[in-house]
Amino acid sequence: MKNRKKTSIFCFLANIALIFTDRFSDTKIRNYFLRMTGMKIGSPVIIDRKFTFYDPKSIEIGNYVLIREGCYLDHHILIEDHCTLSRDVMILTAGHHPGDMSYI
Repeated sequence: MKNRKKTSIFCFLANIALIFTDRFSDTKIRNYFLRMTGMKIGSPVIIDRKFTFYDPKSIEIGNYVLIREGCYLDHHILIEDHCTLSRDVMILTAGHHPGDMSYI
C-alpha cells in the first residue's frame, strides 16, 4: 500500500512538472523530462502539450511517434514505431499487463 501511495505521489508531481514544461515549445525538453521519470522514448518522438500518464516506468514509446494534445496513458503501455495518437485519446489497462489472462 505504501509503495502504491509513493507511486501516486510521484506521478502527481511528475504531471505537475510536465505542465510547466508546456511553456516550452521544444519537444526535446519535454522528452528529456519524460525520460527522467523512467519512461522509455524512441527518436524522433513528438509529444504535444497536456500529456498525462500514471506509471511512467511501464510506458514505452517507439520511434517516429506523434502523441497529440490531451492524451492519457495508464499502466503497461507499449506504443510501437510509426504510430499516432489523436487528440484526447485515453489508453487504460485497468492495472494489468496486456498479456496477463489471470484477470479473466
